[in-house]
Amino acid sequence: MLFTIAGAVYADFEPPTASRTFFDLVLHLLQKVAKYALPLVGVAIVWAGFRIVSAQGNEEQLREAKRMLYWSIIGTAIVVGAGVIALAVINFANELSSV
Repeated sequence: MLFTIAGAVYADFEPPTASRTFFDLVLHLLQKVAKYALPLVGVAIVWAGFRIVSAQGNEEQLREAKRMLYWSIIGTAIVVGAGVIALAVINFANELSSV
């Protein structure tokens, strides 16, 4: 809800997540990153495949397409790896706090 008093704007602020703990916030952020990053990586891999097929023997274009494919796979590994590491740390911390 927005309202103005003497030219100043005030708003009721609600946090963008319903996270109550830092761990919930990290999980929520990783889910958002994965939601948008993984489809983009998929498009990049398909585009790299298209460039490999369309290179038609041109060594320079083929080299660039392979480089694009390589870095797309590296990007996928980073996004997935970050999620796995974060989940491992969160589960470890939860186990420590429950003991």
